[in-house]
Amino acid sequence: MKTKVSPPIYIGELNGTPLGDFRLAASDLGLVAIEWASAQPEFDSRLARFKRPIQPNQKRLAPYAKQLREYLNGKRTAFTIPIDWTFFTPFQREALQAVFRIPYGETRTYIDIAREIDRPHAYRAMGAANATRDSLSSSARHRWQTPRLRRRRGIAHKRMVVKT
Repeated sequence: MKTKVSPPIYIGELNGTPLGDFRLAASDLGLVAIEWASAQPEFDSRLARFKRPIQPNQKRLAPYAKQLREYLNGKRTAFTIPIDWTFFTPFQREALQAVFRIPYGETRTYIDIAREIDRPHAYRAMGAANATRDSLSSSARHRWQTPRLRRRRGIAHKRMVVKT
């Protein structure tokens, strides 16, 4: 009897951005996680929960790093990189996909998103889904208010928000 081997999660780095250094993870289906380099233990813990083999592979992460760098340098307003939504619950997936549909330069509140996905009383759950988003959707940071990011990067983040 053969043991089924789970497909790997590939990890890499994005360093020297205007907001600092990041760690990236992707599966064969798309981007899985983004985390500050200074939060390496949280990144490692999150990846361990996926119960998949981890393989360093900067080349595999290059397209993700390129688009994120372009965004953080003000040269990109939309992403074409795939996201691997399989690691999220159906509600998290629905909520975060709604966030990704928010046009560049606009913001929404939790209640706005809850209404958009036809769950107007789920605004607190939207906050919980938002907490999972830091693991993935750096691309949505200009669209959804991010207190955690502001605390971590202070003035650098405020300048970035003003630019976008």
